[in-house]
Amino acid sequence: VEIMNCTSHGVVCGGLGLYFSGCDIHDNTGQGIRFSGTSTLYCYGCIFDSNSYGIYDVDITRNQTYNLNNSIFVDNTNDGLRSDATTGSVVVDVVNCILYGNGGHGLKLQDAQTETDALLAINRNNAYGNNTSGALLGLTHGKGDVTLTADPFINRAGRNFGLNNTAGGGALLRAKGFPGAFVNGTTT
Repeated sequence: VEIMNCTSHGVVCGGLGLYFSGCDIHDNTGQGIRFSGTSTLYCYGCIFDSNSYGIYDVDITRNQTYNLNNSIFVDNTNDGLRSDATTGSVVVDVVNCILYGNGGHGLKLQDAQTETDALLAINRNNAYGNNTSGALLGLTHGKGDVTLTADPFINRAGRNFGLNNTAGGGALLRAKGFPGAFVNGTTT
């Protein structure tokens, strides 16, 4: 599914669970996904490109769950993912994602206490680079995280998000995903 060129947000949801798989959410004037209320957000293999925020959770007092796996957050005007949650329980599961070239943070939990309060915080094998305000706020780097020193994509401007062979970019990410190398030596 492609959601693009909306004059507001790409998707707005309150109080429900959202499940996205293989979606391309890009070039929206507002947020790619804006959600609030007690919500669960699952994103698998999605691209959030050139929105005001890739994902923005505006609710400060609810229980939230973020399951973001194998997704790309790139060139959003502000943060790749931002949560304003300050109370309630939070489950954060971000694995095998690339957060690159966002105008704010790659991933921002507005209240640092959220990480302490989190029921579960899995932040593993993600790649961060060239995010104006830094990679993370309110969450620490996870096991296997990578800092990119070069653009990892073949042609970001042309929306080709395949990995390039540039040292410090795409080459650094090859075979880095979880679970990594298998027993017989092949990779993910």
